[in-house]
Amino acid sequence: MKTNTIGIKNIETIKRALRSREPVLLPKKSGVNSAILLPVYRQKEKYHLLFNLRTREVLHHKGQISFPGGARETRDPDALHTALREAEEEIGLDPGQVQVLGRLDDVLTITGYLISPFVGLIPYPYPFKRNQNEVAEIFGLAMDRLMEPDDYREDIIEVDGHELDVPYFLVQERMVWGATGRIVKNFLQTVFGWTPPG
Repeated sequence: MKTNTIGIKNIETIKRALRSREPVLLPKKSGVNSAILLPVYRQKEKYHLLFNLRTREVLHHKGQISFPGGARETRDPDALHTALREAEEEIGLDPGQVQVLGRLDDVLTITGYLISPFVGLIPYPYPFKRNQNEVAEIFGLAMDRLMEPDDYREDIIEVDGHELDVPYFLVQERMVWGATGRIVKNFLQTVFGWTPPG
């Protein structure tokens, strides 16, 4: 069976998969506490993930593809609140319109951010309002396309004496890599049991 033939019958598939396992949570002193939202939506009978293209004006990860999210603030009661607040600030997504489906493994970036990723179903189409200082573009990629073997690469780099896998998804001329690539990889493995090629 080809990896891209794995289908999603309904959103319960994602929810059950996410809630059937305990996510790996890293010590909060590992880095700058932050959180992101993986927005999931349905379009033309397919489920997609929504991404941001960051502007050149942001402090970190200029011009890279990411999910809505950012650093936790003292006013945030928990990481989920951070993810939803940041999604509202960056793309105008009303937290009340997000159906939280579950949580993925924490990710530590080489820039010192400890990311707590949450997955949420959002309505689509939606009147997104882009924060022009932070977000250059909002776009989606179909999940089945992300699982195409020809669109995936993986490198190993050394950071502080430790080997780190760096996944690359190249879809429709979009390069999803780094921490975002690792989060997408974890999502596809967790939800679909996807095995990266090679």
